Parts: sequence; C-alpha cells; structure tokens
Amino acid sequence: MAVKKTDPRVMAKEYGRDPERELQAKSHWYDAVGGLPAEAAVNSALSEGGSMGIVGHRGWRFGQDNTSWLNTFDYCPHGTVEELMSTGEELRAAGAGGLLPGPKDYTLPEPFLWYLFLSLAEACRTMENTRDDRRPADIDLQIVHRDMKPENVFCGEPRDGWPYPAPLLGDFGMALWTDEQDVKNPHQYIGVGTEGFSAPEQTKEFQSGRRDQRNEPKPRLLSHTNVWNTAWILYCAARDLPEPPKQIWEDVAAAMRSPEALAAWVKEEYSTDGWPYSEELRALILECLSPDPSSRPTVADLIQRIRSEMNRLNFFPHQWGNHPQERRREFLQVKPRPPRWRIGQALDPSSGRVEEEGNKRRKTS
Repeated sequence: MAVKKTDPRVMAKEYGRDPERELQAKSHWYDAVGGLPAEAAVNSALSEGGSMGIVGHRGWRFGQDNTSWLNTFDYCPHGTVEELMSTGEELRAAGAGGLLPGPKDYTLPEPFLWYLFLSLAEACRTMENTRDDRRPADIDLQIVHRDMKPENVFCGEPRDGWPYPAPLLGDFGMALWTDEQDVKNPHQYIGVGTEGFSAPEQTKEFQSGRRDQRNEPKPRLLSHTNVWNTAWILYCAARDLPEPPKQIWEDVAAAMRSPEALAAWVKEEYSTDGWPYSEELRALILECLSPDPSSRPTVADLIQRIRSEMNRLNFFPHQWGNHPQERRREFLQVKPRPPRWRIGQALDPSSGRVEEEGNKRRKTS
C-alpha cells in the first residue's frame, strides 16, 4: 500500500509497505532494470514541463535498503476538493437537524467551480504536452491520469489573486504514457481506477457493451479521457457529492447510434435541474461528459471556452467588483480545511506516528 503523509513543508508518498505486491509488480516500474518507478518518471517529466495545474514535484529517492521509495511534493495545506465537498455535506446534515442552514444554503460558489474547471483543464494540457525524453521525439505521447477524482485534487496556498485554495491535481500512481498508435491501448489499460470515477472508455463494461459496434475501433484512453474525468469532478463538486452517482455503462451503447440520441442520453443521465449555476457552466460540463470521446471538446478548446465564459460572466477575481456586494459575499463561501490536514492518514501528535486510515473507495489495478 502506498502511504501518504505530510509535514508543514512537504508532502510525501511512500511505497514499499507491501513490497511483494508493490515493488514486484511489472506495472510499478518504468524501467525495472534501471530502477526507475513509473510514477516517479511521470512526476519528474510533469515537473520539467511546468506542472501547470499539478502539485509541484520535489523529487524521489529509494530507502536505505532499496525495498521502498519516497516521492515528495509541494505541501498543500488545505486538504482536497473532496474535503470541500464533505464540508457541504456536513453542513447540510447539520441543517437537517436544525443546527445550521439547510441544504440550499451551502453550495460551492460558481467562481470557485470555474476556477476548479480551469485549473484541471490546465492540468490536462500539461499532461497532453509533457514528453518522455527516453522515447523517440516523433512519438506524440500523452499522459492519461486514470484516477482523477476530488480526493486527488489537492488544495494548495491561494495564488494568482484568487481567494480560494489553488486546486492542483496529484497522485499519478495509475497514470500512463500512451499515444494513438499504442497497440496496448485500450485493452491492456482498462479496468484501472477508482470505482465510480472512471471515464466510460476506461471501463470493461463500456467496452464490452459496444457489441453492436464490434467492427468499429474501440475508443482509446487519451487526452479526451482526462477531459471526461475533469468534467465528472466538476459535476460531483457542483452537486456536493463526495460519492459519485452509479453509472451503468452497458446501457449507453444504444444511445451512441446517433448524435441526437447521445445528446438526449447525456441530458437525462446527468441532470442539472435545480443547479444554482449558470447555463454556460452546466452546458460545458455536459458536453465534456459525452460517452463518445470524439464529441468532447479538445483540451485547447476547453481552456479557451472556460476563460471566455469566466471573462464574460465577470468571474475572475479582478472582475468581482462588477457584482453586487451580497453576491461577492457568496463568492467567498468556500470552507477549506485548516492547514493541519494530513493526506490519507491520521498523524498522532504525541508519537509522530502515521496511522493508516485505508482507502475510502475501491481501486482496481
């Protein structure tokens, strides 16, 4: 099991508590002979590429006996986006008991959701443009995260004039480099991720459910997979849902026979009725959630459209003066965890020992 922990200066992720399972797995290594873990290779390359929208990588090293290794990152003091959503869940639960305002009185403010959307889209661009120096330059490689979820979007210190914690994508333990000519894509890459947060083309159910389209090439896991994952995080955040709704991918194959049927399926499956957010935000999320990868916006188009809508809606911080004072107060209703939060662990302050909390959801690998 990978153990994540932090101190006030650095975040760390340690492998090797279960060396037979972790370090012996072929998928764990980018270069088993040279001793380069796959996750370290991805993190190092992302860091060299500028790491826009991604948790900064400090480096990695083996333990003294070479049976473990440690990956270190910039410290993110305010928890994760999942924590922000859980705060809303707690407030609503308390509201039901009459202790705090009810469900409609706490939602993540729309400027934060657009900021989250933009940050994750920029992370998608970083993954799309990061190259692997160990492979031929003419291979157009992309990084596919495969485990994007609110729990893996960390909240760093506020930056760039935003009053919110900076959303930064992390935990690349299931990420892979691939390209459009990769003969292993998709059949050797599916079935990996956290249950409920995988894009349709990541799932065995979706790929096997396309039996009536067996003569067509199966959709690959590429940059468009990260786009779907980004929108799914936004969808869950907009609904304050730390636990994702159940999705039955076997049923979508019939809807993919025509663009009209597909659009109707998406609108019904991912209802945004009652959302206190703009039509522009809802429409863009739904477009990215199309089960057909070719119907989703490209990463470049997504970033351009997010920026355009944010500017038009006056949602960049320097534009907030264009909104009434009451609305500006609503914009500040983001309640991050205090800076003593520990990633995935409970740190006993008396002993300094890290207690494992275990995974909240089932991962497949």
